[in-house]
Amino acid sequence: MNTYGKLVGGLAIVIAVGLISPVTAAEKKAEEKKVEKASAAAAVVVAVKQGAEKELIEAVKKIQPAIKTIVFSIEDKSFRIKSLFNNLGINAYIAKGRNSIPELQDAIQRVYDNEENIISSELSHTMRDKSIFEIEAYDISLLKLLSKGHILDEIAKVFKESGISPNGSSSIEKRINRLKVYFKANNNVHLIAITKDLGLV
Repeated sequence: MNTYGKLVGGLAIVIAVGLISPVTAAEKKAEEKKVEKASAAAAVVVAVKQGAEKELIEAVKKIQPAIKTIVFSIEDKSFRIKSLFNNLGINAYIAKGRNSIPELQDAIQRVYDNEENIISSELSHTMRDKSIFEIEAYDISLLKLLSKGHILDEIAKVFKESGISPNGSSSIEKRINRLKVYFKANNNVHLIAITKDLGLV
């Protein structure tokens, strides 16, 4: 049975992203065992490299849209965490650290109890802080079209045909400029390079 086939039978999937650095081979093996023990029969654990979690979540949810998803990662960038909740519908996000296993165990139980939007206490401000720029599905669609070489008028046409709003050239240009300011990008090419590195596109 392939990996995705195994996943659909589980209560939840725990996506362990990257590792605490630096670690020895022995520490890596010990950490993996701790995560597996914490998850026990309640969840399937899949380890992926940094930036690959988005692709895995999308693939799994195509097979089983309602599967419970917990991300266990060292990533602390607020816009990436919010994007996982808002655009990919994850159920929990736990910050990976030396003593984070009990928090992961608690998150698995809370997901089992049908709680939503569970996040590590140290990152809870991420979901509450309204001053943080929101990376929305709209922005992801916009960035994907830019990455394919579409110019402003073409993007406006695609958005209008797809019923995506705002779809005026002026509004789209303003959004691109806002994204460039937020990501400190010098131009559109630089913006795409940055967002690709961050796994947003």
